[in-house]
Amino acid sequence: MTDCLRERLPLHTFHITDDPETFIGYLGEFAGDILAVSLDHDLHERPDQSTTLTGMQVVDHLVTIPPAFPVLMHTSNRHDGETMRSRLVESGWRVRWVIPFDGTTWVATDWYRALKRATRATDARRSPA
Repeated sequence: MTDCLRERLPLHTFHITDDPETFIGYLGEFAGDILAVSLDHDLHERPDQSTTLTGMQVVDHLVTIPPAFPVLMHTSNRHDGETMRSRLVESGWRVRWVIPFDGTTWVATDWYRALKRATRATDARRSPA
């Protein structure tokens, strides 16, 4: 994902973390500057192989604040992903869900297209009529 972001969005900065608390702290400081958030449920690829840290912790926080940017979910965990999606949508967040496939091929294809659609929709909402 980092390579795709650098290649396709060279004028933007991005923050990547596999720690929900780190992201929540970042969000508290920079929420107004966030273009979009990409969120996975399962964070088991962390070096510590933690199964207690999940994207649901970020959702738990997001549903307590006003929606401010689109959320792109990228999880193949259908059950927990659907719970995340429904909680966010019920709280007014705009959500697009991308199912990962073929290693990281999905990042440059499906995920990037979802990001473009989400940010275009955000731009259209912000533009005066």
